[in-house]
Amino acid sequence: MEMGKVGAVRSEINVTPLVDVCLVLLIIFIVVQPMAQLGYNVNVPPKQTSSGNPPSDQLVVSMTADHKLFLNKQEMNQTTLITQLKDILSNRRDKIVFFSVDDAVNYGEAMEVMDAVRNSTGYKESAAEGVKIGLVMEAVPVK
Repeated sequence: MEMGKVGAVRSEINVTPLVDVCLVLLIIFIVVQPMAQLGYNVNVPPKQTSSGNPPSDQLVVSMTADHKLFLNKQEMNQTTLITQLKDILSNRRDKIVFFSVDDAVNYGEAMEVMDAVRNSTGYKESAAEGVKIGLVMEAVPVK
């Protein structure tokens, strides 16, 4: 076969149909995109500012980077902490203690204090009978 004849096999790719299809797709996406950004109106509650002080009946155990323990801003050692928590929680129906630890504290040391708090305050296998520990993600001011 000769290259110059009509109906002969051509070896180059015809890119014109490919460009036409790409341009049509581009126009479709340009037209459809603003319609795809429809949203829903949501009423978000206003941000509450906290004074940093927990309510008077809330128990917050804090552990600082220099391994000092605080119970609601009152510094004490671990045995005193456990004794006071046991006395306070013995008269409460909801046994909830919040635990705040500085980022620099070793994980194992923090877990030992948490276990001591949980075990010394009447922890049972049933969560309804024992103390519940909540983790505070933001640093609680101790002074």
